[in-house]
Amino acid sequence: MSGTLQEAQRVACAEVGVEYRDVPPDGQWHAANLHGDTRGRGDGRIKLFPDGQGGMVWSWKGESRVFFADDGRTLDPYERRERDRRRTEALREAKEEQETRGAEAAAKATAVWKAAQPARADHPYLFRKRVQPVATLRELPAGDIAAMLGYAPKSGGEPLAGRVIVAPVKIGARLSTLELIDEAGRKSALAGGAKAGGYWAAQPLPEGDGTGLRLLIGEGVSTALSAAVASKCPTVAALSCGNLESVARTMRERYPAATLVVLTDLGNGQGHAEQAARSVGGMLALPHFGPSRPPGASDFNDMATLCGIGATAEAIACAAAPDLPGESVESAGGVIWAEPQPLVAAFESEPYPIDALPSVIQAAVAEVQGFTKAPVPLVASSALAAVSLAVQAYVDVERSAGLTGPVSLFLLSIAESGERKSTCDRFFTAAIREYERESNEASKPELSQYSADHKIW
Repeated sequence: MSGTLQEAQRVACAEVGVEYRDVPPDGQWHAANLHGDTRGRGDGRIKLFPDGQGGMVWSWKGESRVFFADDGRTLDPYERRERDRRRTEALREAKEEQETRGAEAAAKATAVWKAAQPARADHPYLFRKRVQPVATLRELPAGDIAAMLGYAPKSGGEPLAGRVIVAPVKIGARLSTLELIDEAGRKSALAGGAKAGGYWAAQPLPEGDGTGLRLLIGEGVSTALSAAVASKCPTVAALSCGNLESVARTMRERYPAATLVVLTDLGNGQGHAEQAARSVGGMLALPHFGPSRPPGASDFNDMATLCGIGATAEAIACAAAPDLPGESVESAGGVIWAEPQPLVAAFESEPYPIDALPSVIQAAVAEVQGFTKAPVPLVASSALAAVSLAVQAYVDVERSAGLTGPVSLFLLSIAESGERKSTCDRFFTAAIREYERESNEASKPELSQYSADHKIW
């Protein structure tokens, strides 16, 4: 692999959070681990295009980057259009491939779930965690699971063994994959199964908008089981600290009126839990072990085991809004304020979807961009604004019952002076301005007659 392509791959891996590894330019996906995620072994993917000029990095969290060996080179208009086309095509193919693999994994998950038997209380993992099985947990021998899947699920390179706990992972109301836990506590999931935003529920979730509902969101199965018993509240598990925010947002969308409580593990993952709670206006609950916290004790299952269900229930009941990020400062009046947060959000750039435009508009954008050298999004914005202005007098849209109005777009282009905003607008509105001038000239006799009639009146 050339050094340039290797460097581009390293940058893309760092942006997506996937550990870099050498892979051949064979057009195939190769598994890779995620940075700082002990549960993320093999949850990343790296692919190099067969021509050796670029590739793609993807993680189970839904983040992806397409990269090319010459990403640092200035491209002419034709090269830029071709590059955008290849990038868009690569993303589309990856999405279609992931959807196909996800559908296959969901079908296998359904088959395994149906074949599994209710989990028993003597399962070594449940017994060791001191939790009782629930209806949303089943178990099946590892050999039977491997036979049904066509491969043996692994954790840390080792295949799961013995009796395996089967926990259904859902995205919305749809089964997407399975969380598999063997007797030793090793965990795995189905290859290709969608996990971003997926959760396991310790019990069937209630209907409604969440009015009067207190819903708990934890990280692991054992944490969710202990918290559900202690609090007597519906509880879901995100199954990864990196998935907490996605699950919290899903629960907020499903239950807009509910009180959401995120259960954090101490140490690794605590920042994810705090951000998850902040993102949905939820509460944060921390386990407390007192001054003699045993080594390794970090979650609510550990607290329930060491301190009892009563203490666990109290800690969850004391959940509070998470602190704002940043250090606190004291004002002259003694009031504690958090550090101010930036008002401008940070956005990751991505290729403008020029291929989504109708062919006529797409061709016009490409032509104007070719000789103005303005950024494609800026040119396309001017094109869409002109089209909206031209058609809004002819077509109405119903926005709600009984409320209609013209099909109009309201666009704001933000760019530096000299970025050719006005130039692009002039190109696309030239015909409209000419029509306005002609209409103005044609209306002058009528306006003069109206003016005379008005004076006579």
